Amino acid sequence: MSLDTLHLFLALTPILTLLVLSLFSNMKIAAIASFFLTTVLFFVWQNPINAYFASLTVAFGMTLNILFIIFGALFLFHIMKETGLLERLNHSLEAFHSSKEIRFFLLTFGLTGLLEGVAGFGTPGALVPFLLISLGYNATLSISAVLLVDMIFVAFGAVGTPINIGLTASLGLSTIDTSRIAMYVGILMTCAAIAVLYFLLRMYERSHGKMKRDHKQSVVVMFFFFLIPYLLFSFTIPDLATILSSVVFFLACFFYLHHSNRKITLRAWIPYGSLIALLILPKTSPSIQQLLAKPITIPDLYSTNMMFSIAPWSSPLFAFLLVGLVLMSVYTCHPQNILKETLHKSIASLLLLFPVVAISQLMLHSDAIFPSMIQSISHLFLLFGKTSYLIFAPFIGMLGSFVSGSNTVSNLIFGSTQLEVAKSIGLNPSIVLALQSAGGAIGSSICLFNIIAACVIVNLKNTHVILKHNLIPALCACLVVSFAGFALITFL
Repeated sequence: MSLDTLHLFLALTPILTLLVLSLFSNMKIAAIASFFLTTVLFFVWQNPINAYFASLTVAFGMTLNILFIIFGALFLFHIMKETGLLERLNHSLEAFHSSKEIRFFLLTFGLTGLLEGVAGFGTPGALVPFLLISLGYNATLSISAVLLVDMIFVAFGAVGTPINIGLTASLGLSTIDTSRIAMYVGILMTCAAIAVLYFLLRMYERSHGKMKRDHKQSVVVMFFFFLIPYLLFSFTIPDLATILSSVVFFLACFFYLHHSNRKITLRAWIPYGSLIALLILPKTSPSIQQLLAKPITIPDLYSTNMMFSIAPWSSPLFAFLLVGLVLMSVYTCHPQNILKETLHKSIASLLLLFPVVAISQLMLHSDAIFPSMIQSISHLFLLFGKTSYLIFAPFIGMLGSFVSGSNTVSNLIFGSTQLEVAKSIGLNPSIVLALQSAGGAIGSSICLFNIIAACVIVNLKNTHVILKHNLIPALCACLVVSFAGFALITFL
């Protein structure tokens, strides 16, 4: 059955309520109000009560998966803070380069890409901001900048998961189609990244004062140290574009910034190096990776086709815990205080995260009789016509990751609809799917899951401020992608 125009517009109201109240009120109030509105609409969509409770159970499992990362990152952070290791990192960076702004962008560009490439799961947002804040940078700037930079890398994620799983596997695409989509995604995200750089420089200057001209030029040069390899690798080996462009970035920065009279202290970076090594290790063995990828599941919840699933083994949780426990055995610290603080913040994040995740699951699973609220949103944009749909395509992807918290999930949700629409109105399917995936990557920078997780770890109360900071850059990046996609359609 299909929905009338009124229902199509109603499908947007939970997202608009969540977005508007998050921007102009308290995020807790926004989450609770939007949750109750989504509950009402869930039954307006004529879904049964067992589907409602099954959706909430699925949401609880997803919340636990996010909490694994939060708990692990908090545990490691408190240990490194108490043992003085964070202070040693600061001294190490100061010895490498005297410019505070160059050190900021060196870590933001390099570590964000490296952690996204080796781990994914929102790990950069959990780790990089607290490191930046501990080194003396503004908390809002640190979280906003990392999430905006991470959008560039999320397009390919860890080993190309958003495209390989979100589009290729779910839609049965050929290798040639996948390569074309990856190539277009690389072009689109390069355009978006250049737009984002403008906002990053402005954000830094608002928080820490005007940058020296030569330092700003150095930051721009550093930016292209990863962006050019990123574009080239998207044409050749897109599955490794994220991690390889990060490695090239660090090597290029070393030769560009390092002077022979400066001493580099690598010892302070051993915990981070060990963590990255532990995150990479499972990926070196397909059998280990396959074993760890097996989730704990409960199928057919309440006689529905929904499934409760948690994936602790493939989460970065155990890498965080192992590095943290080793540090505790080497350095003197107070385990009880660390564990108490970690548990307290993790529970606080649970209370905020669950209603936000529940909104996404209720919208996704409201398809017992009618198309789900999420599917209805994409049908809504069809009302505006062929040319307008091309402009809206990346915004659909952005909405998908804003609601679901994942570019891969956004592609799984909207990929088939975008492909069907592209064929029906005569647009290049590969470019439309690339617009979907690029929009999904951009949406990760305003996704409330990522914002809440990062804010909880660094103890930032005003979570809505991050959304305010990132919304305009994200919308501008998405608009740039729309026009770049329009150009690709026109000239190809």
